[in-house]
Amino acid sequence: MRVLILGANGFIGSHLVDGILQSTDWRVEAFDLADGNLAPFRGDPCFSFTAGDIFTDDQWLKEAVGRS
Repeated sequence: MRVLILGANGFIGSHLVDGILQSTDWRVEAFDLADGNLAPFRGDPCFSFTAGDIFTDDQWLKEAVGRS
């Protein structure tokens, strides 16, 4: 399974990423303005991060939702 997490760098988002990666084999596609809280996951092959703004990167968002 593949999941898209918007706001992944926040408190809830980063803990959600952690929980999913530790307890499943799902692929996590994370999206946020910054990635400071996501540093522990950078080497995980099931994790990918894209920096962006949901208000200006709507084309990327549409494509990501289609993939998830």
